Amino acid sequence: ETSRRAFTTQFRLTLTSSGRVADVQVLIPSGYEAMDRSVLAAVHEAMFPPFPPSLGYPSLPFPVEIVLTPD
Repeated sequence: ETSRRAFTTQFRLTLTSSGRVADVQVLIPSGYEAMDRSVLAAVHEAMFPPFPPSLGYPSLPFPVEIVLTPD
């Protein structure tokens, strides 16, 4: 039953040095399309702290895993 199991999705988030989300790609879908769409929408709206200037990269990809449980 979908109401009792955990849903896990993995995606790659690419951030610019200013902390803006440049790209989000689902790597492994959860099997529940509505959850994957919600995660993508939330991540696209997120703002992250800027990179330290000493890092020297214009953007960086980050792998992310989200697990949603009914509890």
